[in-house]
Amino acid sequence: MALLLKHDIRSSEVLDQIRIYDITGVYEPTDNTGGWGNNITNPLITNITEAYVNMYLPDGSQNINWNIFSSVQPFPNANNDPRYLKSSEIAAGYGNFPDGKYYTEYWVVGIFGGLDGILGLSKQTNFLYHNVLCCVKQAFAQIKITKAPCDNDLWKNARWGGGKIRDLEFLISCKKFEQAQVVLEELQDFCNTNKLNCGGC
Repeated sequence: MALLLKHDIRSSEVLDQIRIYDITGVYEPTDNTGGWGNNITNPLITNITEAYVNMYLPDGSQNINWNIFSSVQPFPNANNDPRYLKSSEIAAGYGNFPDGKYYTEYWVVGIFGGLDGILGLSKQTNFLYHNVLCCVKQAFAQIKITKAPCDNDLWKNARWGGGKIRDLEFLISCKKFEQAQVVLEELQDFCNTNKLNCGGC
């Protein structure tokens, strides 16, 4: 079987960065026949000379042919280390990556088996929520700072936000992205009303 490229996009603790992981895995004759490197039907990671990601942001804007291959930070790599994608690589002063649904295409280029070109392509839809998560963490942090009693509005706000985060995580895990968007917007209103917007977290 040929290479079956797989990837995942995840949030970062730094809000102007997100992480891309190559989750293709190592070739196994029974469990992962599309993995990297039996060097007969599937290429090795060392056969790769270029790697790209094409990202559609939640507002529908597109960043085309984002070259993520680097000798400084090799990607893909045998250690499964992520490549950190910085918003400044989209445009100077872009700011934090927004929350919402991301569609990404990840492909690798190299030389293998007489082919010089694209060796694998992966497509993925993800839903990120790092900004509202940071906001809810700030709501809980306010309780610790003020030592608020249990019936205080700060507790009520934090518990409401924490419950909505759990709802959001459940919907994302079930790939119910339209419903997740509704919950996200509720959380965004909560963050704006309570002035809990994160510049970093």
